[in-house]
Amino acid sequence: MTRTGLALVLVGGCSFAPIDATGRTPPCADGFAEVAGRCVRDGDDAGRAGNDAGVAFDAGFDAFVPTTDAEIPPLDAATDAGEEPSLSECATGGALESTDFCDGFENPGFNWSRQVSFGSVVQTRAEDGITPYRGLFMLRARTTDLAAWAQALVCPLRPGGRCPTSGESPLPDETVSSGDLYLRTYLYVPSTEDVVHVSVMHGGAHRGFDPLDNPVSFNLDGTGSLMYVGADNMRHPNAPDPTYSFPRDQWVCVRTHVVVDDTAGEVRSWVEHDDPVQVDLVTEAVGIDTLPDTPYLHFGLGVAWSSAAQGALTLYFDEVGVSRTPIPCD
Repeated sequence: MTRTGLALVLVGGCSFAPIDATGRTPPCADGFAEVAGRCVRDGDDAGRAGNDAGVAFDAGFDAFVPTTDAEIPPLDAATDAGEEPSLSECATGGALESTDFCDGFENPGFNWSRQVSFGSVVQTRAEDGITPYRGLFMLRARTTDLAAWAQALVCPLRPGGRCPTSGESPLPDETVSSGDLYLRTYLYVPSTEDVVHVSVMHGGAHRGFDPLDNPVSFNLDGTGSLMYVGADNMRHPNAPDPTYSFPRDQWVCVRTHVVVDDTAGEVRSWVEHDDPVQVDLVTEAVGIDTLPDTPYLHFGLGVAWSSAAQGALTLYFDEVGVSRTPIPCD
């Protein structure tokens, strides 16, 4: 029996369900049409097959989603709605344009490194009624256990914020060993979060590097805040008003100025909030050692360190800047 004869016998004795040729390469079967090099059933909306791939605006924002992080919400919905949110000041000539490093978390990809024990650090859209301070995206730091950490790190004075690889040494102008260092972020603390004590923004690093550039950090401490200077393990509490409470359920601009010196160092931090704007000097210390054993190289955001009693916590950040010159708020 020839091959043709065998095929005829099989077809005559069996019944096959219709073949779905969707997505196959041409030539296409009857009832299908070729669209963008693939077979699509007649009458289907071919544009859906690409998940908005044909829309240039969507394509860039879809690239934000790491396939390994299931916590990030879908990113198409708000973008496709046609809203035009204001862009990050990194790109629009605002307060952050002249900084040495800035990030509004709007660009595709995430160039920061992460340090996470229990939790996650991700770029996200609006969630739980919280919208980014500016633009479409913000940074969310979330811990899920006691004394955990979840932070993002960059080396802001190096090209692109890229930190040295193993065995690579930064150039002198990529670190800070003297003079002024300014840090800024917008921080959102939901009133539903129970804050015991956490470090949320810092120059230097808390862990994991050799040599370690010990941190100078802005901390949330209960309802208030303080500065922690790692050079001498110094804590500098609220000043000048000890009853100050960090605002909740709103975006708050946090600015820190460090004068780096081993004997004449200074640290100050301010918060700006509400409408009309209220500016509070919340920490001030002068004539202290702010020069760690190694120059400041890193910059971190998130839940960088938490006390043994600190439970799960979620914080949000946006419009971040690091500079050797002053950085104003909006």
